Amino acid sequence: MAEHVYSAQAFTALVAAFDHEYDFADWLTGVVAALTVRVGGLDALLAGRPGSWESAAIAGWMRSAGCEVPEVADELQARASCLQIAAQACRTRPDDAEGGEA
Repeated sequence: MAEHVYSAQAFTALVAAFDHEYDFADWLTGVVAALTVRVGGLDALLAGRPGSWESAAIAGWMRSAGCEVPEVADELQARASCLQIAAQACRTRPDDAEGGEA
């Protein structure tokens, strides 16, 4: 059941990004590449089904994004850190669900 919750949250975030990002493909590639570096690389990202066609497609996508190039990986690690800090800030802000601003 938890899978449905984070899948729905991810879908909602992707729709919002699609609606606001001029170059959605570039944005999505950058976010997934930052995640790839953050979790320890392609092997870690794809550990659940390393031989699947989905994993092969993602591996090719992330290789073309430069995840395995040290200089690019350093930039992606910095981006991942910024995204993680932003996500933490979103989780710790006061909940507006009970009425929001007056």
